[in-house]
Amino acid sequence: MEQQITRDVDEAFAEMVAGIESLESLEAAWDWGQFWTAFGIGAGAASAIGTGIGIGVAIT
Repeated sequence: MEQQITRDVDEAFAEMVAGIESLESLEAAWDWGQFWTAFGIGAGAASAIGTGIGIGVAIT
């Protein structure tokens, strides 16, 4: 039973890695600068909202 589970996990992992490797060719077309800029803007907005909520809670 344990060996079957190990084989199943190994096969699933191999399939997942094969799927990721097929996507690596898209990396050249991906604009990582734009991605990280959008991530930074989103994180900044979340921080501002969190600060606003914190101030509101502190006031009440």
